[in-house]
Amino acid sequence: MFELKILTDLSAMPKRVETNIDEVEPIIKSAIARVDGLIVTDKKEDILAADADAAKLTKMAKAIQRFRIDHIALWKEPMEAFETKCKDAEKRLNEAADTLRTKTSEVKDMWRAKKRELCAGVWKAKLAEAFAGQDDVIACEGAKAFFDLWTNPKTKGTWVNLSVDIRAVEEAMDAEIVRMKAMLGTVAANYGNADDEVKMKARKSCLASFDMNAVVAEVNAWVKEREEMERAKAALAAKREAQAAEAAKKAANPAPAAPAPVTPPPPPPPAADAPAGETDASATERVETYNLAVTGTRKALIALRQYGIGLGITFKNIDK
Repeated sequence: MFELKILTDLSAMPKRVETNIDEVEPIIKSAIARVDGLIVTDKKEDILAADADAAKLTKMAKAIQRFRIDHIALWKEPMEAFETKCKDAEKRLNEAADTLRTKTSEVKDMWRAKKRELCAGVWKAKLAEAFAGQDDVIACEGAKAFFDLWTNPKTKGTWVNLSVDIRAVEEAMDAEIVRMKAMLGTVAANYGNADDEVKMKARKSCLASFDMNAVVAEVNAWVKEREEMERAKAALAAKREAQAAEAAKKAANPAPAAPAPVTPPPPPPPAADAPAGETDASATERVETYNLAVTGTRKALIALRQYGIGLGITFKNIDK
């Protein structure tokens, strides 16, 4: 490493810059006060005098500005040169570092990939040993999520770093397996009295996250949905049963057939030609009697009777 030093004696540089501008301040105030109390009329002499005073004030301001710029430059120029040299060195060093990081980037990616494969083999072996015969645990989403969390550079991903020793990785894996076993035991105990479907749902939910709060929320939602489906099935079955009973009742007691439409009887045959000497009026007044046997429904016979009465026909019941 190197050590940078300031060779200039900075202690000789004054902490405060003194000037006699305070002695000039009364002159400045006097000139400004004269402007505040000056009344400019439309006389030529007043206008020229005001312009002359303005020019004097501007000249005074420029003199102070020039004095300030000249003396600041004496301090500013060497500091700017010092700053430029430092910034140039910083830039060149950072550019060289970026170039080197670009060259090692691909190599680091290869290293991380190999380290991830190594960790994957260790994790798989530990799961197989800890959960022998429990294939659903060995291949569960919760175990995959835990491994991805610690090997994916986009998340925590510290297991694949060069600085992380494989022994530290194994310790973290062992701790997670202990947690997984404890969580499975807690779920089994909490849902020990539930039916088989609920037990299976709770275990499946646990294997997805190994988060007890998530398990409880998911199982409760699933149970509620199942109950609603059962109620809907029961309601549908009751409705179908009622429809079947109604259909059977109608089949046992069929409704009476609708009466046949009543056809009005044909008009009576025209009367025979009256004998000579009889008028047309006497022919229309002739009354004839017929004994007819009419068969039909009561409703139809009543309609026939009413129609006949409207034509002037008299009906009489004849006892057999």
